[in-house]
Amino acid sequence: MIVWESTQNHLLLNPRLAPELKESAERAWSDLVTPNAGHIGIMTSGSSGSSLGKVILLSKAAVLASAQAVNQHLSSTPTDVWLKALPEFHVGGLGILARAHLSGACVEHYLLDKWQPVEFHRFLSDTKTTLLSLVPTQLFDLVSLGFRAPPSLRAVVIGGGQLENTLESRAMALGWPTLRSYGLTECCSQVATASQTGSQDLEILGHCEIQISSAGRIQIRSSSLLTGQINLSHESFEFTDPKINGWYETADRGQLKSSTRGSNCVEVFGREIDFIKIGGESVSVAILEARLERLKIETQNSADVAIC
Repeated sequence: MIVWESTQNHLLLNPRLAPELKESAERAWSDLVTPNAGHIGIMTSGSSGSSLGKVILLSKAAVLASAQAVNQHLSSTPTDVWLKALPEFHVGGLGILARAHLSGACVEHYLLDKWQPVEFHRFLSDTKTTLLSLVPTQLFDLVSLGFRAPPSLRAVVIGGGQLENTLESRAMALGWPTLRSYGLTECCSQVATASQTGSQDLEILGHCEIQISSAGRIQIRSSSLLTGQINLSHESFEFTDPKINGWYETADRGQLKSSTRGSNCVEVFGREIDFIKIGGESVSVAILEARLERLKIETQNSADVAIC
């Protein structure tokens, strides 16, 4: 259990990690992280053959700053019920605990190891959940089964992938109050989130500033940014701070815009590595996958699809 006001450190690891990786992460944490500094470690996957992954260091203060901004955006109160379907070692699950801690909302824990949409929908209804986070594939499964949103549900934050318009339209027809969002572990979860169902305007939350680099990448300055990261490899580990003058450059392309309400928004095009050359043109893999998802929805085909 995380005591948010304490200076205790917490390394949150997936219990299914390979023993070699778990041992490496724990040794690096012990050697590099200052004791009683009030930090939480979240593991992310490696991006190259020699990398074993990264441990992102988030201060408890940073996580709570993010939680406060999300609570404000969602107008969360003690009457809310969050359904937590992600574990604490995922920043999405951690964020829900922090939001409930600040708002006084209740948290219901969905504990099944494997995603089962029928059981999930039953649990969602029984607990009278009001706030929920899902990824697009989970929403697709619920919509494909024709499940209507429980009347208690007032917001479903969609993250972890692009929400295809056709899927959102079908979800809205079944009463699912979806809110698109953009976030990352390095900023304690949500960075920008829509204010109403059906809106594609990702409004930048109060704890973040965003600018676009000359290369078109999204850069973030925030009280919720990581303290640093531990880079793990087969041979060694090291601590680095990827921020430059307080700004963190993401791997995502995007641009700034204003919403119809006049709010500052960011439009996210996708990760830099997800752009490929087709016929001499730069094409987003995310857009291609979204079109495949649309085809899957239109044909009622639940098979997984991917660009290879």
